[in-house]
Amino acid sequence: MNGKRVVITGTGAISSVGNSVPEFWDAVVAGKCGIGPITRFDASEYRTRIAGEVKNFDVSKYMPFKEAKRLDLFCQYAIAATAEALENAGLPQDLRESNLDLSRIGVLVSSGIGGLMTLSEQHQTLLERGPGKVSPFLIPMMIGDLASGNISIRTGAKGPNMGIVTACATGSHSIGEAYWMIQRNDADMMICGGAEASIVPLGLAGFCALKALSTRNDDPLHASRPFDAQRDGFVMSEGAGVLIIEELEHAKRRNANILADIKVDYYGQPTPVTQLAGVKVPEASMLVVEPWDKSSLRAIEKAIESSDLGITPSNDGVCIRLPFPRPTEERRRELAKECSQMAEDSRVAVRNARRDANARIERDEELSEDEQTREKKRIQKLTDTYVAKVDELLKAKTAEVMEI
Repeated sequence: MNGKRVVITGTGAISSVGNSVPEFWDAVVAGKCGIGPITRFDASEYRTRIAGEVKNFDVSKYMPFKEAKRLDLFCQYAIAATAEALENAGLPQDLRESNLDLSRIGVLVSSGIGGLMTLSEQHQTLLERGPGKVSPFLIPMMIGDLASGNISIRTGAKGPNMGIVTACATGSHSIGEAYWMIQRNDADMMICGGAEASIVPLGLAGFCALKALSTRNDDPLHASRPFDAQRDGFVMSEGAGVLIIEELEHAKRRNANILADIKVDYYGQPTPVTQLAGVKVPEASMLVVEPWDKSSLRAIEKAIESSDLGITPSNDGVCIRLPFPRPTEERRRELAKECSQMAEDSRVAVRNARRDANARIERDEELSEDEQTREKKRIQKLTDTYVAKVDELLKAKTAEVMEI
């Protein structure tokens, strides 16, 4: 890469706690939660009946009603957030009115699931009225990368234009890939981010079937707790977040207000699938049983390779070795102690994970008492195996450290 600095000059947001960046930030600072009972449709028969819905969204602020009818809600959110980001960046809504090189301005605003609302509605039309009544706008409203497409049409941006899909990481990866596009000199400015509008009966039913959603219907304000020992699933939400990012010198030339400097070494490491959102897979563990998997090593290698440290790592299948002076005897003992602490932390994590897994098994009403017992024994066996591996690795690592 050429080492260009990339900065953020504009931000836009549509969220369950506010339909602008100031509203969103004030809610975050105040600890306001946007999760509540679903109001879009009757969710009384669903296991989960709560979500983070966008409230009081007025699409007429951004486009005529006729145009809005031809865009899925996720695309409307994306356009609204882009409008705020452009204004925040001191840019016109139509970039053709600026003196910027439009071929150097790209768009990468993506959606993890696209126009699910449109797909659901048109599928119902197909079933009830036949194929001749399906809207010709179904496909352009449904495809996820049409957020980028419609933003480009509205703004006049003619640079790189695409959408990517990486599930819940889609928005973050879109910003990361937009950053690399500027680094590669494919663009001077990128409109990037993510948008989602999947709180529809079909989407909710699918995630409920996976048992991936929290069922704290009586306590929605505390339902989203991903790092809590008593977590029971995630909470569906919707909205959009868009950034204007650009090469530093480009931003300076137009006297832009620089909000932040972006530094990315590496992101998006490949991850082995050991569990799919709660789906029971034969021979698959509810726990990640490889603490030092090779995908993590590849991520570390990529980060080192893209840095300016001048270090070339080598992978022996267990760790990455870097050249460094021989440590003192005292330092080697400290390293051995750190290895021991890491092993103990792993054991504690295993015990906590086993407790959580057993709690989920006990809450699963579809399992008989015998099935619950078998599942608990399976978890016990897996965790015992894991702990044995940790102890084995600890012994080997301690010996390796002392021989450095």
